[in-house]
Amino acid sequence: MLNSLDVMIGFAVVMLVVSMAVTMLTQFVGSSLMNLRGKSLHDGLSRMLAVMDQGLTPAQAQRIADHILRNPLVTSAGRRFGKYGLASTIHREELTRLLLDFAVPGDAAKADPQKHDDDEALRDALRASLARNGIPDPEAVLIEVRSRVVELERMNPELSAAARADIALLEHASSAYLSKLNTWFDQTIDRTSELFTRRIRFVTAMMALLVALLVQLDSVGLINQLSVDDTLRDSVVQTALRDQESYRERLQAAPAASSADGAAIAEGVSPIVQAQRDVESLGIVTIPASGMQWNRAWWQSPADGGAFRWSFLIGILLSAALLSLGAPFWYSALANLLKLRSVISRKDEVQRAERQTTKQPAGLPMPVPGGGAPKSGP
Repeated sequence: MLNSLDVMIGFAVVMLVVSMAVTMLTQFVGSSLMNLRGKSLHDGLSRMLAVMDQGLTPAQAQRIADHILRNPLVTSAGRRFGKYGLASTIHREELTRLLLDFAVPGDAAKADPQKHDDDEALRDALRASLARNGIPDPEAVLIEVRSRVVELERMNPELSAAARADIALLEHASSAYLSKLNTWFDQTIDRTSELFTRRIRFVTAMMALLVALLVQLDSVGLINQLSVDDTLRDSVVQTALRDQESYRERLQAAPAASSADGAAIAEGVSPIVQAQRDVESLGIVTIPASGMQWNRAWWQSPADGGAFRWSFLIGILLSAALLSLGAPFWYSALANLLKLRSVISRKDEVQRAERQTTKQPAGLPMPVPGGGAPKSGP
């Protein structure tokens, strides 16, 4: 029982250290490079704007959402290719005020450094949409809202900025447009989160497959190796017991490291290098040092006919599927396995001590010195 548990612990350790590389790559590619959260929010807002008023075409709604989310007041992304990145979050009152601001020629035009010939036509479409829904003069409404926010801050400083903005909008921008936006905003954000989750899971699966192929992590071969090599298995278990806390610290630092070291990740694929060092330090997996060595691992030796190792491919695909579960999953699994091992180890020690004791079980006659039969009566 304990040997089987140690095999599972060793397997979880390897999956954990390699999945940390997958987590960092996913954070960098999905969040920093592709900005999937911002793109998902853009898709959700553009659909909401198009549905709220049938007068806006889907293309116009997408352009308006693009202008809103690239406003430097809400985006946390820097400028790329001459324009700001898409914001990954936005509050309801911010969206309402930015829509009113964009409909008014002026400050909103400064948000996007790239000018488009149809920007004025886009504002005309938004103003027409607002007028159809009870806001014929967005500039006047916006001035009244800003004045009311300042007044509320002076009279009720205990209110939060969001609460002051909501009160001002409800007082001066109350309309069918505001009603539709407030009604559909929360549901849109929920669906946006679901869309982002699907996209980031796909990126995680691709990064897991990439890492598994690069380091040639064969799950089937790894389990067989841990099963037959007692010394290696004990060494990995001791490593897990010693480094469990450091694994947790590295896991917590992985998102920050993926953002801070973005350039290094792009140039040197440093998470994969770190995973290579971690796995090789355990002495379990031999990672190919060159392209030729990597290629040879896929084929049987010439004595066996040089056939393709399909079992090796299956093991790597299985590793990719398991790595896509994420480093938090494998850390939790490792922690639970170590707790279970501690309990089973204590029980084994108690049973071993009981087997080694010389105490006579209750109810049995005491043996007579000299080998004679025990006395049964007086």
